[in-house]
Amino acid sequence: REDNFRSLCQFREKIDLEGDRGAEELFLSWESRNLEQAMIEQKDQDQKLKDKGGDTLDNPEELVERLVFGEKCKKDGVLEWEKGNAKEALVSWRQGHEALWRIKAPQHDKEAAKQLGEIHKALLKNLAQAAIKLGSYKEALSAADMAIRIDDQDHKAWYRKASA
Repeated sequence: REDNFRSLCQFREKIDLEGDRGAEELFLSWESRNLEQAMIEQKDQDQKLKDKGGDTLDNPEELVERLVFGEKCKKDGVLEWEKGNAKEALVSWRQGHEALWRIKAPQHDKEAAKQLGEIHKALLKNLAQAAIKLGSYKEALSAADMAIRIDDQDHKAWYRKASA
């Protein structure tokens, strides 16, 4: 309570001394802290989902929709990559990854599980490649690690990890 009061007094002094500029700085600082906290909370939530292993999609139509979307994102990313648009390719491959990483195919559907793994692995390797090109080495390493968890014998995934 004492700390809050002191902080509020400091805020007031800053605004009194610096006017709109001081208020803008305070707002940007506050917004930055809130965004950082939201990112930490989202990361924790994502990690809990990863540890849980994702949700099994028992609805065949929804699974097919996700697989088709993942394949579309993969192809769209390749088209952008071939045009030299690494940033746009990265965005496309991220979208595909986001659509697939939290789901699992039903245990009885081995073909869907294989297809899901192959599409997701390709998206992750491509994502790592684009992230390396753009200097996002943490993201590249994370994507390569996920691809290796899908298939620890994939040489390209290991190469991407080493490159990151």
